Amino acid sequence: IASLSKAMTAAVALMFVDQNRIDLDVPIQLYLPEFRIRTKDGGASITLRHLLNQTSGLSDAGFPEMRLSQPNSPEERLSSLQSAVPQAVPGAEFHYFNSNYAIVARIIEVLSGKTFEVVLEEELFKPLNMKSTTAVRTYALARKLNRPPIDGHVAAYGRAWRWHEPDGFLSGHGGVISTAADMGRWLNWQMTGQPNILTPELLTLMQTPPPGSVYAMGWFRQNREGKTVLWHD
Repeated sequence: IASLSKAMTAAVALMFVDQNRIDLDVPIQLYLPEFRIRTKDGGASITLRHLLNQTSGLSDAGFPEMRLSQPNSPEERLSSLQSAVPQAVPGAEFHYFNSNYAIVARIIEVLSGKTFEVVLEEELFKPLNMKSTTAVRTYALARKLNRPPIDGHVAAYGRAWRWHEPDGFLSGHGGVISTAADMGRWLNWQMTGQPNILTPELLTLMQTPPPGSVYAMGWFRQNREGKTVLWHD
């Protein structure tokens, strides 16, 4: 489901906030002392909230992740970010950047002592009865599943063309593989908050952008034709 995975990462991160295992507004270096980027303070003021709202200051302009060699784990991605050059101070600007969510995945791994994909299964998929949903670190691993996902399509020249998904790194920002039925269960939880695996306050926070932005935590939120819409491509 590509970047629809980000909201699931945000949900698990907020569950950890709910359990007092992490704070939204303390520097992530408290949890990841090895985290460094190419700035004077090494990224010392970046928080979990910045990562989830995509306001860390990091962007593809300062770290073209899709054009670089692909890591195999959130830990490897964290290490590679030492060469990242921020494009804004934390909290100042929105920059959509996959690695923000890979960092969140690594925080969850460190706090839980488990791989991020196992935590997704235990904390989210099982409670929501998403029995046909799984998560992988790379798309190369997806091809090795007992039921690998079929290739999708891209639109060009007025036609739909079958297109192979690239075998890149996905953990935290794009690694969930699901079905229409399970996505219905996921969306029902987003709308109703039931089952009660996250407080209503944190679920609302997840769906609410900071002032001046349209990006919440894994969701875009905008007004369309007089209605407030949560969406993501």
